[in-house]
Amino acid sequence: MIIIASFFSFYQIENVLFAYKPAEEINSQEATTPHYEKRTIYTNQLIQDFPIYKTKSIQNPNAKSPLDFFFYTWDAIKPDGSKIVQVMRHLPQINIIDTQTGKITSYRIKNNPNFSLLETSMESMNVFYNHVHADDNYIYATYWGKEPWDDRFGVEVPIFNTIHVFDWNGNLLYKLTTDKSFFRVWSDPVRKRLYTIDMNTDEVYYIDLKEL
Repeated sequence: MIIIASFFSFYQIENVLFAYKPAEEINSQEATTPHYEKRTIYTNQLIQDFPIYKTKSIQNPNAKSPLDFFFYTWDAIKPDGSKIVQVMRHLPQINIIDTQTGKITSYRIKNNPNFSLLETSMESMNVFYNHVHADDNYIYATYWGKEPWDDRFGVEVPIFNTIHVFDWNGNLLYKLTTDKSFFRVWSDPVRKRLYTIDMNTDEVYYIDLKEL
């Protein structure tokens, strides 16, 4: 059997490519952990490997959910290319990767689930972060913190009205509460706005970041 590695989330800076290798299921009881690779664009030479977790794989014979799903993240790169942020779907945690040194620093909200979830049946895991975007000063992450919603096609998406704003040192600066649903977010550094699209109506809304 030939296994082809699946890479996605490519970030390009001059002749450097950052390729994200997601977690993959090895079998029903084991999965690899994700990592980044720093490569040259033109020669595809591996410059540096960025392991995000201390172990290359995890095992849990009692898991009722696919183990690789636990590591799902939304990622964004700082516009100057110096850092990448990950916000985790199933933990209230962000990971900040220094693209020069490979140093990875993680920040988790206190008194919340941690990696001990990997030792349980994993049947009831909340969804914490749902999306992230960033500018050179701040990280904007949409937050849910509840049980998964019904994501079947055609079902109305619930209201996401909480955005966590971090600086690039991992400090949680603000917890914004919005009057519109911010399910996904995109930053406009020129107009200083944070945009979203209402998933139920296709209407576009924005927050004026100059007023924060």
